[in-house]
Amino acid sequence: MSLFLSRQAPVEMQYATNTWNLLRAAVEDILQKKSTTLSFEELYQHAYGMHLHKQGDLLQQNLQNVIMDHLSSRVRNDLLKAVETNFLQGLKQVWEDFSAGMLIIRDVFMYMDRKVESQTNDQPSVYTMGLILFRDTVLHYGQVRDKLQRTLLELISQERNGAVVDQPTIRSVCTMLMELGGGTRLVYEEDFEQLYLTESAAFFRVRTPRRRPCIIMHTHAGRIAYNMGFKSL
Repeated sequence: MSLFLSRQAPVEMQYATNTWNLLRAAVEDILQKKSTTLSFEELYQHAYGMHLHKQGDLLQQNLQNVIMDHLSSRVRNDLLKAVETNFLQGLKQVWEDFSAGMLIIRDVFMYMDRKVESQTNDQPSVYTMGLILFRDTVLHYGQVRDKLQRTLLELISQERNGAVVDQPTIRSVCTMLMELGGGTRLVYEEDFEQLYLTESAAFFRVRTPRRRPCIIMHTHAGRIAYNMGFKSL
């Protein structure tokens, strides 16, 4: 029996290596918005097959690594190039590209999510894993979060002074912050809302007449928040 197992182990590992190489290439193509050489059904079957061969943990770790590599080597670098030019639009674009790719990847690895749901651990789903990696690897990297906060507050200030600003992009970025919370408002609150409310309070203390300050501030702040896309405030 031990001889049989010793012969089978290399075969199993070779299967896992070959299958993952196919999946890795497909994941990289999806994240880069390229056509894959294999159909969705073939990719799903390969991912499912790795679970049948007891390689689910390896598959999960490898998938996390390839997504992280993509974010750190491509997405983050692309965004940093736009920091001093068209930052907000650049962030919107890399997020939309990444989240669209993650939806496809989620479907390919659907069986992995089903396995996670059937267990009692805190392992995130494939899509949620992507959100966490984007948050930690891109949004919270270096100057990116500070740049986002400054840019949003500057645009709000410009809008208050009568300038026309890119509201659809602002709304998209705020929606991104909400989604990165994984079902909570935590990322939105910590990365933007708290600063927004503090800055707004200071602004209206200076600009609003002393009579009816609370009512006027609440109404005007609500109007600006709605117009700028901050409907949850």
